Amino acid sequence: MKKSAIILVLMVFLGASAGLYYGLTRYLEKDKERLQKALEEVEEKEKPEEEESDEVVELPSVTYSEADVQEVPPARLMAFDQLLGDAQNEAAIDRWEMSKALLRSAIDLTSNATLRAMAAQEMGAVLLEEAQVTPWPNALAAEQYLEGALELEKDPERREQAEERLRETREILYSSQLVDIPETGNRFQMLDALEKARPVMQTPSRQLEYKLREANATQQTVLNSSWFKEYLLDHPEENPAEAKEKLRTEAMNQYRELTEQASGPLRDEACFRTAELQMDEKKYDLADQTIQNFLDNEPMTFIPETMLLLAQIARAKGDPRRANHLLTQHIERYGISGDSQNQIMEIIREMADMGFYREAADSLEALTRQPQLEPRAHELMAQSQLYRAEYFFKINEPENAEDILSELATGDYPPAIKQAAVSRLFETQLTRNQGNIEMLLTGIQAVESDPENEHAKKILIQMARTVEQMGLPVYAQEIYDKIALLGMAAAQDADASGVVPLSIEAATLGTARCYFKEGNDLKADYLLRKICNNYDVGPLQSEAAFWWAQIAFRHDQLQEASRRLGLMDLASLSPDFTAKAKILDQFINIRLGISNEEVIDPVLAELASLTDADRDFIRTYYPAFFDMWEKRDNLEAMRRWYEGSRASPHREEIPLDDFFLRIANIILEKGTLKDLVAYLDGPDELLPIEQQEQLQDDLWIPFLQSTRQLELTNQGIKLALNELYRKRRGIR
Repeated sequence: MKKSAIILVLMVFLGASAGLYYGLTRYLEKDKERLQKALEEVEEKEKPEEEESDEVVELPSVTYSEADVQEVPPARLMAFDQLLGDAQNEAAIDRWEMSKALLRSAIDLTSNATLRAMAAQEMGAVLLEEAQVTPWPNALAAEQYLEGALELEKDPERREQAEERLRETREILYSSQLVDIPETGNRFQMLDALEKARPVMQTPSRQLEYKLREANATQQTVLNSSWFKEYLLDHPEENPAEAKEKLRTEAMNQYRELTEQASGPLRDEACFRTAELQMDEKKYDLADQTIQNFLDNEPMTFIPETMLLLAQIARAKGDPRRANHLLTQHIERYGISGDSQNQIMEIIREMADMGFYREAADSLEALTRQPQLEPRAHELMAQSQLYRAEYFFKINEPENAEDILSELATGDYPPAIKQAAVSRLFETQLTRNQGNIEMLLTGIQAVESDPENEHAKKILIQMARTVEQMGLPVYAQEIYDKIALLGMAAAQDADASGVVPLSIEAATLGTARCYFKEGNDLKADYLLRKICNNYDVGPLQSEAAFWWAQIAFRHDQLQEASRRLGLMDLASLSPDFTAKAKILDQFINIRLGISNEEVIDPVLAELASLTDADRDFIRTYYPAFFDMWEKRDNLEAMRRWYEGSRASPHREEIPLDDFFLRIANIILEKGTLKDLVAYLDGPDELLPIEQQEQLQDDLWIPFLQSTRQLELTNQGIKLALNELYRKRRGIR
């Protein structure tokens, strides 16, 4: 008996929660005098020998025989009875903390196994009542007390009562565990809990609940990758794809049976989980329909979760505005949680990315009214204003947008917001009036506000490119040097990862471009070689290879230029750079004899794809290709190039008249004036019809009648004819 009593004491001590111990301490402090008085009475009335009696002592709800408590002094027994009765009275009015404190005092008051078993069972009963409201950790504590009581209890009636309470406790405990494990545990824990719960959950309602938890386990095995890996460890013979499909079908069948057999919360959860599986399977319309059917049945539970799932479905279907509407309703009704906050922030970003700036701004502004987000309200409102500015840009109200951005750039806002506002102002002014002094001043303001910010370095790079495109490479080079210095300082403060900051690469490349445009090929070659040989393949390294190849080409090192072009990763570059690289590569190939006039149409197409930003390249390579065909004495290629150039969107940048006259000269050299007139009368309409008619009437036809018999072998005559033609066309 002493051994059992010791075991009970240890179990009670280990099973008691921190809250219980705290409640006991408070009770002992308040009731110290009463307990002390009871113990003093025990000492005064204690006698060496007690008279034997078979009398049964009545307790409020339990009885025990005199034989079970014969070694307990009467005064101590009376104090125990009083504590037990008071605890039962407190529990009857749901004052559970006080009841537990009294029962803990009763357990500590005696070492008698019968009395301790009775108090432990009463403690288990109180905890069981509390577990009906809050399962964890009350059900676990109740189980420990009731198990301890059963170890000590001998009375059959009290044992039966303890066993029934233990069964009820385990129903609650295992039911709670089976709900919690899919969220916090692993598959092995879930299977173990299901095995323990099976013999306990035997009532019809508990059996349906058990089926639901089995379906939960199957579903979680499908949705949770770690659970699925654990499943495959148990079933190594199964194909993973087939196994997942089998489990998905099994879970769907389990939920379908439950929706037919169960009602209330169990049916609600089965419907909701079915929609979750359909959502995971990307059957969004079917999941949406399942949710609508679920809502039509006026469910009692899973309403908040359903709204979140509907928002996820809308988002997956590419409708962030509907997802935003559902999440906003959810937050207004139930408050904001970590999950809903993360979701709505992602949806707001998606709406902004898709151009729904007004909706994104309104949603952020609504979030500022949530008490939980009050510390971030100022930041969220500022971000909302950034989106509102983008909305004004979208509806062609740039003045309103710039007013907002100016306020954000100069007001008391977080640094990241100020940087974003100034950067957007800079980009706007850059787009509206490239090279504008106001734009440059805005860029300087952005950099000076936080020069070490990575965003500031990007603005500096844009400024340098702008100045470079303005035809001021010397000044652009000074900005690139500043960027490199800032990047090197940041690299010294960073960890020793060996990664070169992006700003240093961009600045080095910009400096090399400036040297190239200044004609300083030696310095440009040094920097570009350094980038190409030391940096990883990417956009900057590929652009550097392009400029490096142009240096070799400029010095007529065709093989080396071709090799350097081969270092480029065209997939990492913008379309305009890709086009320029292909054009240069074809030009080199023609020079090397690898290609010929078969590349005319592809090269013309690449040149036509370039923008006005590549004006210098356009002005260089249209004449360069024509010159090459002329040097090769390839009249047909010259004519095709001229005709293609006339159809180019860049024809204003192309010396078309020069091309025409050079073609005419070759025709005169190899034929007669009649051949030239035939060329002018050709189906391709080389000149506007009015100019053709005037040219023939005023110049060529009369001149042809008087000179038809002359052989045009004298170069002076040819030049005179050419000059006459130019004067008649009004060409200076």
